Amino acid sequence: MISLVIGLSNLAIGLAYAGLGLLSVWETISLHRYRGWSRFGIGSSLMAASCGPHHLVHGWHVLQGESVSWQMLAVTLIGLPAGLTFVLLRLDTMWGGQGERLVTASPDRAAMLAGAFTIVASMLAAGVFAQHGAEALWRVVCTSASLATGALLRRAESTLLRSRS
Repeated sequence: MISLVIGLSNLAIGLAYAGLGLLSVWETISLHRYRGWSRFGIGSSLMAASCGPHHLVHGWHVLQGESVSWQMLAVTLIGLPAGLTFVLLRLDTMWGGQGERLVTASPDRAAMLAGAFTIVASMLAAGVFAQHGAEALWRVVCTSASLATGALLRRAESTLLRSRS
């Protein structure tokens, strides 16, 4: 059941990011004559172009049986409402609606809510990184020894393939 929630939620987040990217590209191109080229719009489009597919693939892998944790569920559920709300508000604005004026919370409350979600998500991520075995990735990624390890693994793989031939 948790895998289904995480998988479908990640697919929804991926679609939200893909929608955000398309909206950002459309607004950047359609409004450039009046406002000039928006660096924020271009950057937002590029960010969404990487985040959307990442969440789509992650959701698909979870639905195919990838392992999940309660932290992954919590972080997914924290991110889903914000992404979907943002895309829905932008679509509302595009179709002539009020857009973000529909949100009745004060800017201070909205900022506090976003800050609280950020702190909770950061604590959950830190908990995952603190689990046993998580440090192995950082030893390979963050050190120059990873170059030697990668070369050693490639050499061992090619030797194994030659010995099977």
